[in-house]
Amino acid sequence: MLQSWAIILLSVGYLGLLFVIAQIGDAYAARWRGGRIERIVYGLALAIYCTSWTFYGSVGRAATQGLDFLLIYVGPILVITLGAPVLAKIIAAAKRQNSTSIADFLASRYGRSRSVGALVTIIAIVGVMPYIALQLKAVSTSFTVLTASNSGAAFDSLPLFFDTAFLVAVTMAAFTILFGLRTVEAAVHHRGLMMAIAFESVVKLIALLAVGYFATYEMAGGVDALLLRLRQSPELAQQVMGPTPGLNWVAIAILAGMAFLCLPRQFHVGVVEYGAAGGQRTARWLFPIYLIAINLFVVPIAAVGLLTPAAGMNADLYVVTLPLSAGNNGLSVFAFIGGLSAATSMVIVACFALSVMLGNELVTPLLLRSKLALRRDIGGIVLNVRHFAVVGILLCAYGFERLSAQVLPLASIGLISFCAVAQFAPALLIGLYWRGAHRHGVIAGLIGGCTIWACLLLFPLLGSPDDWPVRFGALMLEAVGSILGPLDSLSQTVFASLSVNIALLVGVSFFARRDLRDVTQADAFVAGERPIDMIESDLPSGPELRALVSRFVGDERTAQAFAEAPKDPGELVAFAERLLSGAIGAASAHIMVRSGHLPLNLSRREARAMLGEAAAAILQNAELLRSTLDSVSQGIAVFDESRRLAVWNDQFLTLTGLDRQSARAGTPIAELSAVAGFVLEETDNSSQRVQHGSGRTLTVNRDAMRNGGMVITVRDVSD
Repeated sequence: MLQSWAIILLSVGYLGLLFVIAQIGDAYAARWRGGRIERIVYGLALAIYCTSWTFYGSVGRAATQGLDFLLIYVGPILVITLGAPVLAKIIAAAKRQNSTSIADFLASRYGRSRSVGALVTIIAIVGVMPYIALQLKAVSTSFTVLTASNSGAAFDSLPLFFDTAFLVAVTMAAFTILFGLRTVEAAVHHRGLMMAIAFESVVKLIALLAVGYFATYEMAGGVDALLLRLRQSPELAQQVMGPTPGLNWVAIAILAGMAFLCLPRQFHVGVVEYGAAGGQRTARWLFPIYLIAINLFVVPIAAVGLLTPAAGMNADLYVVTLPLSAGNNGLSVFAFIGGLSAATSMVIVACFALSVMLGNELVTPLLLRSKLALRRDIGGIVLNVRHFAVVGILLCAYGFERLSAQVLPLASIGLISFCAVAQFAPALLIGLYWRGAHRHGVIAGLIGGCTIWACLLLFPLLGSPDDWPVRFGALMLEAVGSILGPLDSLSQTVFASLSVNIALLVGVSFFARRDLRDVTQADAFVAGERPIDMIESDLPSGPELRALVSRFVGDERTAQAFAEAPKDPGELVAFAERLLSGAIGAASAHIMVRSGHLPLNLSRREARAMLGEAAAAILQNAELLRSTLDSVSQGIAVFDESRRLAVWNDQFLTLTGLDRQSARAGTPIAELSAVAGFVLEETDNSSQRVQHGSGRTLTVNRDAMRNGGMVITVRDVSD
């Protein structure tokens, strides 16, 4: 057996090489932008889909279940080719909305709903946890095989700091922070990270092809010789071929296609990081070729492993144990590095995406409502939250690996995670083409679908047969089986959970009441309408935007970004919002940039949608946004559902002639009208021109909020 210290040093050296490649990618990003290299990098980076599950688990599934492992790759191939228009529509909508994650994307689609974003984040973290545990298990087990005399044994008695899985989790947490979380911006393109992922895709492909060639031609004597040996062992041949194709195959293909769209890491690489013009065209041929190539020798490796007793009983590890059994230690080490590549890229991007989702959808909204939002270095707080999130996610995945990852083979664990994230697909796809899809329907569908997933797949993995969720899941499986027929538990869960999800989404949406923000965001995604722009006279100034952005991304990064900022005022606002969205999410960035700068000359529907969104933020945190309001040339006042004054700026007092004693929080609007000399409260969503006693001519707009409150904006139009 090989020395553990040598394998550790080699692994650390390889990870250090990845960091160097990432640095080179960042350094040459400008030179390669939009060119052939960037397009190829994008196509190869999509191969992050091929994790330890592919590198080890596909062989294990082929050895035990037969050819159905191929369906795991048929789904993504169909999506990237036949589903190219859908993927293009998703990318275009994400770029218009400055989406930083799939949670941010879905929250933006459904009225910038905080509830949708938070629920998607929670489901993603719980659902992807087994998948991350899979990577830890694969790397630690293969390391054990290379360095221990009792290959494949479970080392449950090892102290924590000598546990390979724990050391792998800590190491990957450090590299995730170094690779992807060096800055608070999540929406910017991480060219270096993409370059490192593409490099790892090449390494794991070459490693698996090398092992496959060695097993097929060096150990088995060629394809013909291998087929002859299988014909002499009909039982093994039948085991490799697997059962007759049926609905189970359809379920796996559907599941894989949905997971390719909805996995947080896949959405980040395929959508958020998309930047090269023509990158999708390149990926349309490069990615399928890659998937075909990486699976060329899966069946031969599985067959040789079954025919070679020295390879051991664990089929998941044939990629490492076959060369080891033949005395080719160098190839076994190379195979280990290939598996490390497959695991590292997945863990880094998955933890990066999940930490951004957790920070932007769960923590940042709370920060913006607290006194911490008044601190100058709030961007540092957000970044620290993401760092802690990465550590917490990996430690939880390690705990899952210790408790349950030894129960199932690698491929089965991966399919459990696939089924969880597939619950996002109805909201994602239906929301792209049906304006009537509503956030209440999405929430109901996600809760219903995930409840079935948890009862049928997750709880049986975590609990004992006597636990009530497990017993309930068994009864549900029996009921589903009576309807769907003789399917395996995974296929039953796929069809049942997605059917309930879609039924609830559509059914609840039909009866949900849509407000203007729902209508506006639905139009933006379904019809491809661009976000509402502000008129130039109401745009915040460059210094205002720069000061706001610097509070979240830091002075140095803000200075660098604004040095290349567009000169057009409208484009500058969109530029600032894009920078902020990477730090705090698209919904929060939209509110922060626009809440104090509200246009008066928009269409009634557009103005009401924007004002309602901004005013809601003001009511949540008046102190934070007061400074923004005071810099606006027009007067703004927000009244609650009882028509009592909640928030206002000094310009509102100046234009209406109100004094500070009259303008107090909680003052009824009728009292203010008496002091102002003209009626403030008339019909909601109205506009009028009045002559003030001071000689000014004022335009007064009144816009209703969806919570029953009202926003009044006043402008001096005397000139």
